[in-house]
Amino acid sequence: MFDNQNDEEENSNFHLPKMKFSKDELKTIGSLFKKRFTTISKTVVTNRIWLKSAKSSSCHVLLTFPKNTSYDTIFTIMDRILKAGLIVNVKQHKTSSTVGFYITASYERLLQGAEDLEIKKIIKTNYGGGIKEFIFDEQEFYENIENEDLFLTTQERQSIIYDILYQIRCDNNDEQIIVNDKKVPNGRRLIFWCQKYKIISQILPIHDQDDLKELRKNWVFSLFSNQPLDKVCKYFGIKLTLYFAWLGFYTKSLLIPAFLGLAMWLSMGKDEKWDSIFFLVLCSFNLIWSICFNDLWNQRCAELSYKWGTLDMKENLLQDPRPMFKGEYKLNKVNNKLEPHYPEYKRALFRYLITFPTLLAVTGLTIAIMLKMFDLQEFFNHATTNKLLPELMGLTNFIPKMIYANIISFLNSVYKRMCTWLNDKENYREQTTHENHLIVKIVLFQFINSYLSLFYIAFYLQDVGLLKEQLFAIFITRQLTGNIKEAIFPYIFENLKQIKKIDRVAKDEKLDIKPDQELIDNVQRLQRYATKFLEQSSNLNTEKADNYQEEEIPSELSQPEVESLMPNYPDTFGDYLEMVMQYGLMVFFAPAFPLAALFTLFNNFIEIRTDAFKMCFLYQRPFGQIVSNIGRWQDVIETFSILGIIVNCGLLITFGVIQKLLPSVTFYESVAIVIVVEHVFLGFYKVLNYSLPKLPRWIIVAKSRLEYRRREALRTLEMNEMHNIKCSSNN
Repeated sequence: MFDNQNDEEENSNFHLPKMKFSKDELKTIGSLFKKRFTTISKTVVTNRIWLKSAKSSSCHVLLTFPKNTSYDTIFTIMDRILKAGLIVNVKQHKTSSTVGFYITASYERLLQGAEDLEIKKIIKTNYGGGIKEFIFDEQEFYENIENEDLFLTTQERQSIIYDILYQIRCDNNDEQIIVNDKKVPNGRRLIFWCQKYKIISQILPIHDQDDLKELRKNWVFSLFSNQPLDKVCKYFGIKLTLYFAWLGFYTKSLLIPAFLGLAMWLSMGKDEKWDSIFFLVLCSFNLIWSICFNDLWNQRCAELSYKWGTLDMKENLLQDPRPMFKGEYKLNKVNNKLEPHYPEYKRALFRYLITFPTLLAVTGLTIAIMLKMFDLQEFFNHATTNKLLPELMGLTNFIPKMIYANIISFLNSVYKRMCTWLNDKENYREQTTHENHLIVKIVLFQFINSYLSLFYIAFYLQDVGLLKEQLFAIFITRQLTGNIKEAIFPYIFENLKQIKKIDRVAKDEKLDIKPDQELIDNVQRLQRYATKFLEQSSNLNTEKADNYQEEEIPSELSQPEVESLMPNYPDTFGDYLEMVMQYGLMVFFAPAFPLAALFTLFNNFIEIRTDAFKMCFLYQRPFGQIVSNIGRWQDVIETFSILGIIVNCGLLITFGVIQKLLPSVTFYESVAIVIVVEHVFLGFYKVLNYSLPKLPRWIIVAKSRLEYRRREALRTLEMNEMHNIKCSSNN
């Protein structure tokens, strides 16, 4: 209001050669300008610090500690990391007043770690070509081994360093390690033990700015071009890339169903008989589409896995226990290491006494909420019919449906946390087993929560109109709120949080607040020890050690420090879950709502870019993971496809499609016809599943060709070796 008064006053006095203000007015205007200048200068300082964040070329992985962590604790952990062959730079983080380890490794140590991780690399053509697990003693056989920058990607380097950190143990031969006045038990992994007890804040890989800019340009903002999957795989790893590959394949496969559904929707409503024909056509096409989609995706997945070298990945029979696995420590008879053991009967008791009753309780709660929402719907219908509420072109009756759709979304998040807690309590040893059981639990809970009301409407109420309205409300609600909730809101909130922290540093600089001298002294002492260790180590020569010492304490925020303020990427779990549940809606109820495929196509088109946006702008860079397929999610998708056959055939019965097309047929005869059709589709699914090859023909030919080349190269090497032996014996 004050601004408007000043604007009017300036306009009215603009023609005067000289403006006169009272002392109070001058004082008020001065304070206003001072306030605005302070705000602008604060923003400029904040942006300056953001822009001055220094790219750290000597850091692949960042390890940070909580505030006020003792010097002895940090020194103990750094000493063990250095002894594992890694290179550590110690730096102060201004935004959190704590210490960060900027970790990297020499090329030789990375190659040793590549062998331990069994990373597959390309063989030189004169040695047969193809892809093979890296072997350190045979490194001359591999392509680009001479070029350190080309041979290992930044994602591979980070995975190797992470594995080296993971393998640091407190062995029986070591002295007792004490961290934060706690004795680390023998056999424990030091880093994860420290993470468990909050002694280490976080471990994160650092973004490569050049590669990230290219991905932002060619992936996030290239809306109508194919995803650069090879570049995504090189940067983020195979597991994350397979999710985007599956999502892209799923989205493209929706083009024909979307076009057909739109055509049917435009043609329906004119004649009841033709509506029944369209319904039958949509059911048949929907089932054929879902069956073909799964088999074609399996072949596409095999192609990508072959290209990225994980098609023939061996199952790890010696999996280490996951970090959060709890139990009594005993000697493992296989590897003679102390590992936690948890009796199976305890897990079974918890499953039968807690997990299963919880599932029944959730089912009861879902049914109760569903019935209450139907009562609310009846109230709104009655109110609009009797003119107690305005119809608003029919939008009023959609309010209960929109409310229920949001309740479903909220309960899904609650059930996800509940399932995570139940799964943690069941305490599975291997990470893959833990994830598989979690997938089953959450899918089962969300299946009940998301689909129960739709099944109730379709098979109990048998109201096709209400089913269409409910599906419309679900699709609209998820598309309007889902991507906003996933990407836009977190991006805004996290940026505000980061700016707040950096703004505090800006104020400290502007006000010339003295930093924590004790912390600076500790950082310098740690850095001197690390440099001295590197000078005495064979991993680095003195010249390189001096270069690391020069980066001791930067005058501006470093890139790793800025990234440490970003949220951690949880995993592909939530993204898969969202898409799989959407796939279920599409497979189960697309005939009842012909626009389902079109809405799904539009949503997935946006979903690809919003998920890519999250990875490139919002989250910390995740560690790459090596997988050969999408895992248990493929089993869930195939199960939904089989259930889709049963549900679609059931819809033909409940909506009387067969009887409308064949009036002379009785109800029981129509049921018999539908059962025959159901068995035909199930048989078609099985025949197609077994008849189509698991691997495309070109992959089989390529593998055979590579095997032939390897044998020929091996025979040539053996012949040359024999020839050299004969020559040396003759001499």
